[in-house]
Amino acid sequence: MFLLEKRVLIRVLIFCMLLSLTPFIGVLNHASAATTLYVSPQGNNDYLINPGKGWIVYSNFANANSAVWEKASVGYARFNWKDIHIGDNSFNWTPIDNMYTAAVTKGKKFAFGVMPVQVNSSSSYTSMPQWVIDAGAQYYYASDAPSTKVPVWNDPVFISKMGQFITALKDRYNGDPNIEFIDARTFGNWGEWHLGGLGGTDPGDAVKRQYIDQWSGFDQTHIIVPISGGTGMYAGGYGYYARDTYGFGAREDSSDYSPRWQKALSFLNIGPAVGEWSFPYEKLKLGQGWTGEIWYDGMVPGQINGSKYSYQPLGEWNGTDANTFLSEKGNLVDEWQNKMGYWFKMTEAAYPSDLGNGTTGSLTFKMRNDGVAPLYMKGNTAVVKLALLDSSNNVLATSTLSGVNPFDWKPGQTVTNSTYFSFTYNANATKLALGVFSKASMPEPDIKLGINNGTSSNWYVLSEMPSIPAPTPVVPAAGQVLWLKADSITGLNSGDNVSTFADSSGSSNHAVQNTSTKRPKYYANVVNGKAVLRFDGIDDYMSMGSPASLNLQNNTTIFTVAKSQGTSIKGIYGRGEALRISSSDTVPRFLVRNTSHTTKTVSGTVYSGTWNALGGTYSNSDGNLNFYKNGAWVGTDYLGGQIRNVSPDDQPNTIGAYMAWHTGDQKYIDYFFQGDIAEVIIYNRVLTVNERQDVFSYLSNKYGL
Repeated sequence: MFLLEKRVLIRVLIFCMLLSLTPFIGVLNHASAATTLYVSPQGNNDYLINPGKGWIVYSNFANANSAVWEKASVGYARFNWKDIHIGDNSFNWTPIDNMYTAAVTKGKKFAFGVMPVQVNSSSSYTSMPQWVIDAGAQYYYASDAPSTKVPVWNDPVFISKMGQFITALKDRYNGDPNIEFIDARTFGNWGEWHLGGLGGTDPGDAVKRQYIDQWSGFDQTHIIVPISGGTGMYAGGYGYYARDTYGFGAREDSSDYSPRWQKALSFLNIGPAVGEWSFPYEKLKLGQGWTGEIWYDGMVPGQINGSKYSYQPLGEWNGTDANTFLSEKGNLVDEWQNKMGYWFKMTEAAYPSDLGNGTTGSLTFKMRNDGVAPLYMKGNTAVVKLALLDSSNNVLATSTLSGVNPFDWKPGQTVTNSTYFSFTYNANATKLALGVFSKASMPEPDIKLGINNGTSSNWYVLSEMPSIPAPTPVVPAAGQVLWLKADSITGLNSGDNVSTFADSSGSSNHAVQNTSTKRPKYYANVVNGKAVLRFDGIDDYMSMGSPASLNLQNNTTIFTVAKSQGTSIKGIYGRGEALRISSSDTVPRFLVRNTSHTTKTVSGTVYSGTWNALGGTYSNSDGNLNFYKNGAWVGTDYLGGQIRNVSPDDQPNTIGAYMAWHTGDQKYIDYFFQGDIAEVIIYNRVLTVNERQDVFSYLSNKYGL
């Protein structure tokens, strides 16, 4: 009855490590079979350039030599508002984009700020945009540069036009993977949130909080707020407001000045802290900064340890200052590159020594953070994955570790992480490796660890793996009441309408659509060489009706394989309001409603444009619904009671949509799915853990998930 496909859940058989471990291994302990085996990686102090931290090259990038760029993580520049925002809803992005390109061409990230006005002296200044004044904005003349026009800071025209600019900035740069952070330089001289050199009247906390609100749309890129000696760092102040409301980071100007070493500390565990010296290194050596302090090497550890900085300047402003600083203080650059921000070192990994084929593997590992700060990724996007590698370290398959969050690896702590994993059998797999990603969508791990045995693509090999014959997978037959497989459809060409989708379970619960305009289309060779049904998101769906075998009331397990193209959550499989698996292009959901009309849902996340095997179970015996994605547990909720029993008229079983109630107690088929569906399997019981993994492994192998 079934097309059986070979697969196995690969387990780490530890004893084979004894003959093949590389310098990664420091300690290997084992007592006997069925005990726990521990692997201790060897740490190192290699210079690591990682996302979310590091030395910064300031402006005049061409003046910095190749040795400086080799050590740096970020290129940073500032711009004048009037040079970018050249008219009402008119922008000249060229100055920013040119510097962006210069940094990215060097293989570095880019960060920047845009200043409303700036006054260095009566002969070095930049006014606000003239067109903003022509639009009615009030202004006054700066105290230190009488020719400089400064906005009246609570003027509504100024606030509106600045908001227009920040919105355009968001639309252009938010989420750009090459943008490390953007300064929120809305107010004050150089955008440093003080009126030094400008004079005028402070607009008050309420207006400054309004400035901060204008940056709230940056949900994928870090916003850094200058706090200038603790400015705004009190209840109701803009600094606390930016930190507590939006999770913004902080920039402390003159961070080298010892009284300011701890000013950004209160942002720890919320947003990254950026240090900026009061003057270039060459002037600080001569005591020519505004603080009068003369450079001493303790400034670097003092400020990094004091405010837990993730970023520090590698010299400042003219490019050549970075060359001098690196030449004279290269020892400080090398020592503090890893210590600023985060510095992860795996200290131990543990595996059960009796691991075998056919069950999910367990992994426990310890990660220590020897840096001064956590890993700050906007949206908390960092993940850890395992990978199967071949003998040449090519990646054959990956598995994201559920419940492991690198943000939890706090400075000075060693965190124990425990999780489960499974892989489809691959005959070429010879190694199991671990990688840390700033975002799950990254093609390779981009966060390097301070341990040995890393590959060129930043995977860290945990063990060698033996060659294991693959047992035949079994898709359980017991209790199966529906099995729709697009690759079982015959006699159709790509683009043909599908009127009947045959049930392969033996229950004859065939999906049909009698209206030709509402039929999905068949397409061959779409996902891993397999066929799919494509639903238009307008009115396509198919119905299995309401047969008794699908009127599941006590227990069920449901699997679907689909890719959504829609931004709204729509039905992959549904039995009206009683039972559903649905998804948008980013959010999958499992829903169950009981006979008391109580509804519970569990939602997860998927990446737009990806195929996913989703699974849901409900058990009346314990009242819990559980949701899974690609074999990994997503979440659970308690409902209790039987699944709602419905009459045939109320809630037919459908794919590509589901019946829903609407205003006026009207019910009809709606929530039409936009995307492709490859397979749907339903059971009238809750599968065991091993059975569920069998099905997910079959689906993963079949569709290359």
